[in-house]
Amino acid sequence: MSFLRADAYDAKPKLIVVLVFDQFRGDFLDRYQADFKAKNGWNLFLKHGAHFTDCYFDYANLVTAAGHSTIGTGAYTDGHEIPLNEWYEQQPDGTMKQVSSVADSRYKLVGAPAGTEDLTGASAHREMATTLGDELVLATGGRARVYGVSMKDRAAILTSGHATKGAFWIDHDTGTWVTSTYWMTQLPSWAKEFNASGRAEMARKESGAVQGSFYEKVGRSSASVGYQLDFAKALIVGEKLGQNPAGVTDMIRRRQRTSTGMRWGRMMLRRRG
Repeated sequence: MSFLRADAYDAKPKLIVVLVFDQFRGDFLDRYQADFKAKNGWNLFLKHGAHFTDCYFDYANLVTAAGHSTIGTGAYTDGHEIPLNEWYEQQPDGTMKQVSSVADSRYKLVGAPAGTEDLTGASAHREMATTLGDELVLATGGRARVYGVSMKDRAAILTSGHATKGAFWIDHDTGTWVTSTYWMTQLPSWAKEFNASGRAEMARKESGAVQGSFYEKVGRSSASVGYQLDFAKALIVGEKLGQNPAGVTDMIRRRQRTSTGMRWGRMMLRRRG
C-alpha cells in the first residue's frame, strides 16, 4: 500500500516579483503560445511554475483602484472599501465632496516637475485591508522591503499596500517618476538618475508620440512596457532587492497597462528556493 503526501512549499525566495497585466485575457497564453520562443520568458512560468488556468474573482468592478485593491488584498470592495477610482463622501458640514482612492492632503508629491500645480500627495490610507506586501512585512518583523511601480498612482499604491518602502508612478504629462512624502522626502539617487537619463524622451520616440501627455500617448504603446521595466530594473539594482541583509524575502509589485482584453483569467507563479 502506498500513500500520497502533500508537499509543503517551504523554500525562501530572495525576491518576489508580482506582475499585473491590465486587460490581459487568460486565453492569450494559449492563442500565442507558439510565439513564446524564449526559455525564460512566459515559458518559465508555463513549464516550470504553478499555472492556474481557472483563476477568477467573483467580481465585476474592474476600474483600476477597486480591481487592484482586490488583487493586492484578496478582498472584495466590502473588505478593502475601495469602490471606484473617485467617489463622493459626505463632509462634516453635510456637503458632498469628491475624493480620490489614494490622494492624501497630509502629504506632498516628491519629484514632481517644476510648475506642477497640484502637489497633493498620496497613500493607501483609504484601503481598509492588508495586502500581500503588508503581510510579508509583518511576518518578517518589518525587515522585508516592498515596493510598488506603475504609471498610475492608485495601481502602484493599492496593490503594494501600507507598509511598503516606496511606491512610484509617473507625472502624466512628462513621464517623470514621482512618489509621495508618505514614503520619503526626496527621490532616491537612482530614481533621480533615471529621470535625468533621457529615457522618457527615448520612449516618446519609440512610440512616435513626441508631444502630448506621456501617459495618454506613450502609455497606450508597447514603448511604455520597456519604460516601466527599465525603471523597475533600476529600482531592483538601486535598492539591492533580493539581497536583504536580514536574509528575508523582498517584493516588488508592478502593474503593466495593455490595450485589449480583461484583467482576470489566470495566475502563474514561479517557485524558487
